[in-house]
Amino acid sequence: MIRSGPSRLALAAGPWLAAWLVLAPPIAAPAHAAVTLIGPWAEARGATIRVSWQTATELDHAGFLVQRGPRPEGPFESIDASWQPARGVGHGGADYAWIDSAVVAGVDYYYRIEAVGNQNDSEYFGPVCARLGAAACGEAATRPSETAVDPTPDPAPSATPTGAGPTAVVVATLRSGAAQPAPERPSRTPAPRPARPASVRQPARRRGRRPGPRQPRRAGRAT
Repeated sequence: MIRSGPSRLALAAGPWLAAWLVLAPPIAAPAHAAVTLIGPWAEARGATIRVSWQTATELDHAGFLVQRGPRPEGPFESIDASWQPARGVGHGGADYAWIDSAVVAGVDYYYRIEAVGNQNDSEYFGPVCARLGAAACGEAATRPSETAVDPTPDPAPSATPTGAGPTAVVVATLRSGAAQPAPERPSRTPAPRPARPASVRQPARRRGRRPGPRQPRRAGRAT
């Protein structure tokens, strides 16, 4: 009958195996994300820029810092006044916001969020951009004096059409804005009266006695 038991090799390695189990480092548990962040966002509000973000989970977390830089690739500098202590640990996340008042109109500002853990480890989120003014980040702002003006002058008014009276000339003058001489009025010369024909003319009248019928002469007496 064969009995089961420790082999001679196991009995010989027993002290060494026990020493290895004592001195071996513990196996680290899989790391979990300390912060699940939503955002960030940056928007201009009046003369300031508001930077905001949200968290869905916060584990072993200390707080947040806002960093600002001139370009998307940096360099970024932490703003000490933007420190936000963790408020969402054990509560399923929280909302955060910070107002940057040290900004100038027409300049692009890039922001990113530094999540600081309790073990002095950090995670970074972003960057996002904002600018004071109507133009978006990366666009050249147009000054009012640089607005393009069409150098081509307005076309001259067309000639007065045939048959147009003085009213049309006045309207064309008002539209063009230039002083134009008033149209000349046509001269009115009376037409000569036609002469009467000779048959119609009446004989001139003589002054004195009116002519009457001739009286026959009387015969003289014979001497």
